[in-house]
Amino acid sequence: MFLKSLLQNNAPLAAKFLFIALGFCLFMSTAKADSYEDKVRADPFYQTILDVAKTTKGREMLDFLDGKLQEDARHVHAVSLWLRDNSINQKDPAKINSLYFLSYSDTLSTIATSYKDGGDPGQYRELMASSVLNLYIFELMAAIDAARCQDPTALQAIMKGMVMPRVADLGRPVFAMFPRERFDDLEKTALMMEEKTVSRPPNVDICSLGQARLRDLAAAPGVQQKEIPDARYSGGTRTELIPPAGYSFVPALVPDNEWLAARHKLLSAITSGWAKRYDSLA
Repeated sequence: MFLKSLLQNNAPLAAKFLFIALGFCLFMSTAKADSYEDKVRADPFYQTILDVAKTTKGREMLDFLDGKLQEDARHVHAVSLWLRDNSINQKDPAKINSLYFLSYSDTLSTIATSYKDGGDPGQYRELMASSVLNLYIFELMAAIDAARCQDPTALQAIMKGMVMPRVADLGRPVFAMFPRERFDDLEKTALMMEEKTVSRPPNVDICSLGQARLRDLAAAPGVQQKEIPDARYSGGTRTELIPPAGYSFVPALVPDNEWLAARHKLLSAITSGWAKRYDSLA
């Protein structure tokens, strides 16, 4: 997502805030970590993030953070701390959004690469473990969120467009770094996180990934069309729909009893899928 592309172009800067990730206490003293976080929280931009977050959520919040990072890459410290606290460290299910876990996973993966390139395989391995964990949590949460949408293409968009390309990027070199017991620990933590947040509300951002929102937007009064370059084809273009002012998408949801039944099936299918990935790649 947005943080991955940003940090790939700022690896030296990214390395400086390495210890904000889950598990960084393994190699940083608590005093140093606290000192760093105090400094970041004292940054006026961090307070700006907190203020914006009072009224802005989900995809819109990520778009805001992306825009600010494009303006000044030094904001990456505050952005990363906020992402951590609103994904793996978030304790309020009402504030959970699985997309935050995906962005945080991307961030950790990119920071890890900077340590690998710098000749520090130990830190690379620990960071990749945290990245894999957050990707695992994302798949669990996002797939279960998508099962709540009547639009089945939301789940397809998550798996084909978000999860599988990242698993392919990880490949054998990453999976082979972890012994089976370490992988099992990651799985237990991911399942525990999803279970703790099962009371989270329906995720409009996830439901908006499918075709239902596109159909709804195309039929909205005042929608505009704009031709933009399509990176998939040389010289190609694609049509982008510009929402009219005040447009919002209200997804249709399945009944809770159907969703809960689908949740249990998905938990089993996703954990089985990750086990197969590990067995074939480790």
